[in-house]
Amino acid sequence: MSELKKALSGADDDYLTGLSNKGTLKRAYKDLETAKISASYIDDSAYVTVDGTQCVIIPTLAESSCTCPSRSICRHIITSILWLKKELLSDEELSSPDTAEKKESPLVKELIDIPAEKLRAAMKKKYFNSFLEKAKLGIYPRLEEMTSITAEIPEDNAVVKLIHPLEHSACTCHGDFICKHMAAAILTWKIKHDRIKLSELVPIEDKGNLSDAEKMHDTAEYVRVFLERFLSDGIVRMPEDIAQQAEAAAVMCHNARLADCERELREMGKRLEEYISHSPGYKADKLFSKIIETIISLKKILDEDDAEKLKELGGDFRKQYTIADTMYLLPLAKRSFSSMSGYAGDIYYFLNKFPNGTPPIVTYSDIRPTFYSGVTRAGTSSAPWGLYGNCDELMKHELKLTLPKLSGIKLSSSNDTKAEIVCNPNLSQKPVYDKIYTDYRKLIEENFFDETADDDSESPVLLLADKCISSLSDEISQTHTIVIEDSYGQKISLKVNYTSQKAWLFAELQKIGKIMMEDNENKYVIRSIDRSGKMVIGKKSDCDIVVSNTNFSDQQFELLYDNCKWYIRNLDLNHSLFINGILQSEGFLDSFDVVFIDGFKFVVCGNLIYLNNSVFNISLNTNLLTSPVKTLSVPNFNSLFQTYSDYYSQNDYFSKSPVFFKKINEVSIELKSPEEDEFPEFQSVIMTIIPTALMGVTTLITTYYTIINYTRGDGDEETLYTTVVMIIVMFIL
Repeated sequence: MSELKKALSGADDDYLTGLSNKGTLKRAYKDLETAKISASYIDDSAYVTVDGTQCVIIPTLAESSCTCPSRSICRHIITSILWLKKELLSDEELSSPDTAEKKESPLVKELIDIPAEKLRAAMKKKYFNSFLEKAKLGIYPRLEEMTSITAEIPEDNAVVKLIHPLEHSACTCHGDFICKHMAAAILTWKIKHDRIKLSELVPIEDKGNLSDAEKMHDTAEYVRVFLERFLSDGIVRMPEDIAQQAEAAAVMCHNARLADCERELREMGKRLEEYISHSPGYKADKLFSKIIETIISLKKILDEDDAEKLKELGGDFRKQYTIADTMYLLPLAKRSFSSMSGYAGDIYYFLNKFPNGTPPIVTYSDIRPTFYSGVTRAGTSSAPWGLYGNCDELMKHELKLTLPKLSGIKLSSSNDTKAEIVCNPNLSQKPVYDKIYTDYRKLIEENFFDETADDDSESPVLLLADKCISSLSDEISQTHTIVIEDSYGQKISLKVNYTSQKAWLFAELQKIGKIMMEDNENKYVIRSIDRSGKMVIGKKSDCDIVVSNTNFSDQQFELLYDNCKWYIRNLDLNHSLFINGILQSEGFLDSFDVVFIDGFKFVVCGNLIYLNNSVFNISLNTNLLTSPVKTLSVPNFNSLFQTYSDYYSQNDYFSKSPVFFKKINEVSIELKSPEEDEFPEFQSVIMTIIPTALMGVTTLITTYYTIINYTRGDGDEETLYTTVVMIIVMFIL
């Protein structure tokens, strides 16, 4: 019974939970109070009956059995183990297990005996290499060690429970024994307990073999012959399906792991399609220079026999990414991307606010292949790093990236990386200001003469222009060119080729050039503030900012600045204050908010304030406002102030006259009917009788003469009858 007692003494609640689960253990404790339990013993086995159900408990507790239908460790087995502990173990054995025995528990012995190579194989290349990268940064699975060992791996949403015997351990991924999470948990335990040194673990690398080298050589020779035949025969003698033949050769290179050659052949196929379709974008020099470059690369592969060097010459299908420290990203820009090698999508640019050895500008690419027949790009992909929505959501928030993976300046979409939304993006920050170039010579020196930069590296830049020299569109070449000049008289030309993907950029550049070329004499003073304080603005000479405007009050409004926050309060409500065109009496100001009051306008941006000085009517009486730092301003030596040109339309309310309203007192007006005449009824009778009487006399006279004429024989009967009828009707009415 000694072996069984030894197993029972180590079966605490933590172990039993790992053996089953918390719910089963809780139910077993309840059954222990009410169940009818009896037992018999043979050697180191206990035959326990729990309410008529038979259980066989053996020293390897995880392999105990029960007659109930359950296929796993059921409540009857757990109840039996709890009952046996009470029956067979003394109080000392229950409460004080030997410390040395605990250290050398069967589970610990099993963990020690597992070789690192077995764990390495279970984790496989990608997961094992990722584990090592995190370990070098001090990032491991979280271990909780009791009788059993619990390991949490948050980035995989996995929990591992290690118990003895190890084959009965469990992982929430429900993978095979040993799964990659369980292997990571065991390897972590070995490192934590100095059973293995982290420095002894090396990344898994693909090893080339003879068959791979032969395949690479055979493919390289086939492609070389194909390209040399193309050069010898000439493009005009090529068959119509030459583009498809180039695509087929690219597939062969893919299968032979010649990644660089595959990309070059796909680009060649695209250029051949342009030639066949008579596209205006076809350039013969680019096609043939690409063919020659590819032949030179293939010659190097054919001359090399070493498998490792062949792998290097073949190139990588995917860049190798390494884990970096936590990053805080500010979205800057997005652009469409399309390559001749058959990839298209969008590239998103971010400012790395705290580089700490990482690039100041990083990118994320949502790019997919387009070279498969019939495959077209369908919208924007889902956002990476556990964010909801599509990739365009990346441009709407400042992000905190945990466990970011970088290759140069490119971010990986790895599931290990998790993003947290910090706040809405605010470009009014020092890291952004530091990226603004006011000296174009410095721009060229820092971005075009860096010999250490990668060939495919790129980074957006922010330019501040003193003036626009020209803005021209060329309909023949379908380009728009805008030439701008800095404060030192140095010019730079920006040129955009029109494509369907760049249509919006083309239109925006035309719009910007038109605005900057307008003859606009408005000026504004720029000042910065570096500490908290309050300023009063008005026409009185003792105000902090004096505006010589007869429409202003002595103290028109006050501005408060505290910890990068602006607040404005109108001190005279007889004058209307507008913030972004909305009538307000007071409120907070965000960067780029426009304030207008009685013909005076100003804009705030971070700790900067831009004051309208179109007629040079502003004077400053405060030491709170200082000249802006050089990277944020451009001196204009034709003025008494440091100014910028204000590129607003003449119709904008920056320069138009203020509008005034007069108050009109409310007056009640009562409308009455006209007065009535003094004798209305009498006048009505006279106006009725007189015409009637005259008509009657006229009718009588007419009748008289009609009768006389008839008796004399001068009239006829018809006239007589008509006249008589008329007079009768008249008298009746």
